[in-house]
Amino acid sequence: MKSENQNTGKNQQNEVKGIRISRMNFVMCIIACVMFLLLTATVIHVTKTFRNTYAAIRDYVSCMQYGRDFLDSSDYLTDRVRLYSATGDPKYLEQYFSELDRARRENAIKDVEAYHMEAEAYDSIYSALRHSDQLKQQEIYAMSLLANAWDCDPSLIPQTVADTALSPDDLRLSPEEMIEAARDLVFGNDYQRQKQQIIDETQRFQDIIDAATKQRMEHDYSQLYRAMVVHQALIVIHFASMILGFIFSYVLVVRPMAGYVKHIKAREKLQVVGAYECQCLAWTCNTMFARNAAQEHTLRHQAEHDALTGLLNRGAFDNLRQTLHSQGEPMGLLIIDVDKFKQVNDSFGHEMGDRVLKQVASLLAGNFRSMDHPARIGGDEFSVILTNTDSDQQKAILEKIAAINHVLTHPADDLPAVSLSVGGAFSTEGFTDDLYRRADLALYAVKDHGRCGCRFYDDSLEKASPG
Repeated sequence: MKSENQNTGKNQQNEVKGIRISRMNFVMCIIACVMFLLLTATVIHVTKTFRNTYAAIRDYVSCMQYGRDFLDSSDYLTDRVRLYSATGDPKYLEQYFSELDRARRENAIKDVEAYHMEAEAYDSIYSALRHSDQLKQQEIYAMSLLANAWDCDPSLIPQTVADTALSPDDLRLSPEEMIEAARDLVFGNDYQRQKQQIIDETQRFQDIIDAATKQRMEHDYSQLYRAMVVHQALIVIHFASMILGFIFSYVLVVRPMAGYVKHIKAREKLQVVGAYECQCLAWTCNTMFARNAAQEHTLRHQAEHDALTGLLNRGAFDNLRQTLHSQGEPMGLLIIDVDKFKQVNDSFGHEMGDRVLKQVASLLAGNFRSMDHPARIGGDEFSVILTNTDSDQQKAILEKIAAINHVLTHPADDLPAVSLSVGGAFSTEGFTDDLYRRADLALYAVKDHGRCGCRFYDDSLEKASPG
């Protein structure tokens, strides 16, 4: 026998050849992991590039705004000093020095220093600041000339203007000449030239920032475009690998398994096709079918009968119940309990309890017709399905139960005395959904009245039932 099994194993090893699902799954998992890592890397790269682009745009906007703030502050100072020279109103002096105190120009320069730019950009903005500082000194000097010419109230003159000393030549000028000299300082060609230098240097700063940002964004765009192309290619490859995996799965697993299901339902021999595991499964199933064919009758009997008593088991009872439900013929049902069976097990042991159950089963099988169906449907619960029977047979059934109880309560051997409580019901339309419930009500009526007896269902039991 051992040699025969070895030969069968060798033949199977020679016959079964194919791609192993385990290996294919391993390869697909490796591919999936690699694709996941590559796709993740491209997503990270795209995200990083996008952030760089966003940072470039943010830096560009900020630097441009700083440049505008610088020019706005410079222009504001120019406007204030010119308005003062034209009107002599001290409020323009106050506005001028308030702007200086705000230090918008200096703050703009400090904000620009926070960004990493080319040295040329810093040189431009610092040059603009130097020219602006020179104009500031010139503007304050012009204010001092005007204050002296107009002989202003010292309390209305800012301390910085009051502390500005005029040159001896300017001190010898008349008030009209002082006013003319001051206005020339803030309206003259030299002032305009320096003002234009501030504008030019600030514009040069913005042009450098604009060019650097453009170059930076073009580089980021190129990186982003390449990353997106690679990402799309990886998606295509991933999709193709998934389709290939589905094809392999269908050809090597799904289609063979569908064929196996078809042949199994038809109880036919399986074709040895597909992946290695599927072929092994087919070989195994074919071997099992061959063995099951020889043991089918025995297995069917074991599946339908209780191992201890030899009666029909609960599964066979339920199957028979479904069959009789659809036939619609007159029948009866008995539900039987062994009274105080737990006490038998507790007092005499389970082995003695098994002997009692066997005796009950033997008495049921011997006292009812061959067309009836005794069954064990629980631990100490039995049932008898009475086919082609109506309520006219109640007396005969009562006599049979009484005879069985007489034997059980007067045992001839060492068995303990037991009894049966039996509830019965009849139906003219087969095993209806209500038949079991009615028999069960009759059984409980017997138990409520002392056990050891038999009673059949009637309408009075419905009125007595708590439900």
